Amino acid sequence: MKKKAFTLVELLAVIVILAIVLAIAVPSITGIINKVTRDAFEIDAKNVIKAINYKILQDGTFETSSLNVGNLGEKLNISSNNYESLNVSKDSNNNFYVYIEGKNKWNGLVACGTYTDIVVEEVDNINICTGSIIVESDYDEEKGVNRPKLAQGMVPIKWVWNEVNEIWEYQETTEDDSEWYEYGETEPTRRWANAVSKDTSGITAYWVWIPRYAYKITSCWSLSCSGSAGDIEISFSRGTDDTKDGTIDIINTCDEVDSECANDSNSITNGDKYTNHPAFTFGDQDITGFWVGKFEVSSSEPSASYGGGRTTGLDIKVLPGITSWRYNTVGNMFTVSRNMEKSNLYGWDIAEGELQTDGTFSTDNNNVDTHMMKNTEWGAVAYLSKSKYGKKSEIYINPSSQYLTGFAGTGPSVGAESNCPNSDSCFAYNTENGPKASTTGTVYGVYDMSGGAWEYTAAYLVDGSSGKLENGSTILSAHNKYKDNYTGYNNNKKGEAVYETSSSSSGSNSWYSDYSHVPNFSNPWFHRGGLYSGGSDAGVFNFDGSSSGSALYNYGCRVA
Repeated sequence: MKKKAFTLVELLAVIVILAIVLAIAVPSITGIINKVTRDAFEIDAKNVIKAINYKILQDGTFETSSLNVGNLGEKLNISSNNYESLNVSKDSNNNFYVYIEGKNKWNGLVACGTYTDIVVEEVDNINICTGSIIVESDYDEEKGVNRPKLAQGMVPIKWVWNEVNEIWEYQETTEDDSEWYEYGETEPTRRWANAVSKDTSGITAYWVWIPRYAYKITSCWSLSCSGSAGDIEISFSRGTDDTKDGTIDIINTCDEVDSECANDSNSITNGDKYTNHPAFTFGDQDITGFWVGKFEVSSSEPSASYGGGRTTGLDIKVLPGITSWRYNTVGNMFTVSRNMEKSNLYGWDIAEGELQTDGTFSTDNNNVDTHMMKNTEWGAVAYLSKSKYGKKSEIYINPSSQYLTGFAGTGPSVGAESNCPNSDSCFAYNTENGPKASTTGTVYGVYDMSGGAWEYTAAYLVDGSSGKLENGSTILSAHNKYKDNYTGYNNNKKGEAVYETSSSSSGSNSWYSDYSHVPNFSNPWFHRGGLYSGGSDAGVFNFDGSSSGSALYNYGCRVA
């Protein structure tokens, strides 16, 4: 029997039919898969909000601002394996609003909204998440700067002029007060955000918010400028985005000139590019800003102004008009600064247990990370002060020979006032002339960064004498996010008000002729700001490395 076969025409017909079926079926199947994926992402986003509400029922003090992709599992028992980023805010009706950028199985998608109104869209359509529904986020659209993030127990304050007593008085306010802060260019608008920590006895610390920014030095890069200072331009970041939506050219921070950063020095010298500031990278986390102590640290016990080597049973405060806390090794000062987290003076939950390798304590739910100020953080305050958003001109010295915090003299180089505050030439921080010693030229700025006591920073020369480095052994063993280390002067480090703002490793060669001296083998530790009697050598661009890190009567510190 003869077998029949398909003709060529019949085969072509079958192929055409299959092609038509595929053309109809594949988009349909793809659409179904995409819908299922988006539906699953939507359900997951709702589960995050549901878990937040449940957590708050269990713990009424829980702060949603502490949530991120790194701690979502720990705090809410939810996996963040498919999350690239997470932000939790509230809408105008006080409902929780999530913004989640996906990765892995949700790569290229964004979920945003409240529990009853979640939208999932491709990341290219991110504008769906920037509508008027969001009233809280990292970035303040109206003021063009990142919103301050209050830790548990912190209270926003603003300053009001008392015409009768002729002083500035603090006034507690709320986060939604439009007058709380403004990072403007004129004196009335140079209101850096201020807040206080409190316990039952009253205020224990004053804080100033330094919002994330990128910078460029347009003149006098790595020069002394013959007694004057260069110019710094600031571009406030949008959240952790330093490029400000792609509207500025930016180069990444690098410690040394290498193949990736070969043009860094020329770019900054010519002022044609911005640099992202290293103070806003804390370990492996990009942060939107940080709080810095408004004054040099003082002690909870007036008799303990001389530390005497104590690291336990002693709390520090950040208050004006108080003798600063001194006479302790750089390592002990670092330890006491870290132990602020373990004190009940500041309104946050007390951390307990031992320090972990990531720098946190074994029981640590207070969403703060107190530490001795680093060079990078000092530089962030100094650069902002020199920009149009700060005082811009030289900061007046604190001339108090009694090491009282928050005082101003009669000029940037006029120091050593023995009768402070009972003198016509020494002014408290909140008097009419006092703000001349702040970083803004207003009462909203940071004080004591010129004069007062020398301030140890958590910064050192790595190849210094082992015997002298041992004075800061707790810093040497601490997580890298708490310290800056150096191998010499000409290393092109960024943002620290050291190499970029001085022309030599030794002498009065920093901006405004502030003293510059890099640590050496015998004296490997940095200190900043100058002394009350330092005259023209003192200032925010002053740095000195002539210290072994030992306990000295005129050395204090600052916390961040």
